[in-house]
Amino acid sequence: GMAQRGGSVFSHLRLGEGTNSPLIGKGEVDLIIGFEPGETVRQLPFLKKGGAVVVSRRPVMPVSAMIGQTSYDAEAMVEYLKANVEHLTIVDADKAAQDLGSAKVLNVVLLGAAIRSGELGLSEEDMEKAVREKVPERFLKLNRKALAWSRE
Repeated sequence: GMAQRGGSVFSHLRLGEGTNSPLIGKGEVDLIIGFEPGETVRQLPFLKKGGAVVVSRRPVMPVSAMIGQTSYDAEAMVEYLKANVEHLTIVDADKAAQDLGSAKVLNVVLLGAAIRSGELGLSEEDMEKAVREKVPERFLKLNRKALAWSRE
């Protein structure tokens, strides 16, 4: 989709009873899971006071920065998150990819970190069960390793 073509993608997910709309208003989000620091900063207006953020430290350069139209300082984005988010978990995606031998399971690493934040409303056992039941056998070992890595 758009992310593979250099575009920005964000999704809303509501869990619980009394959900009247699939979209979440500004200042109402309990948890933001960000695959990239700059895009995570762009979504901060949605975060409620006291909400949590789980973010990958690895930058994904916007096309405009790659062609020299704008600058992009990923470390400044991370510092901004540190200064403005009370409950922040930063995941070292490069280390995860190196330790696991693949960057393709960063989503599982980030979900594991999100579960530890307590804002997702799921337990580690819930996530382990979902991985066992939904992940194809040939990818099961790697996904289980990614979930374990997120606990470290």
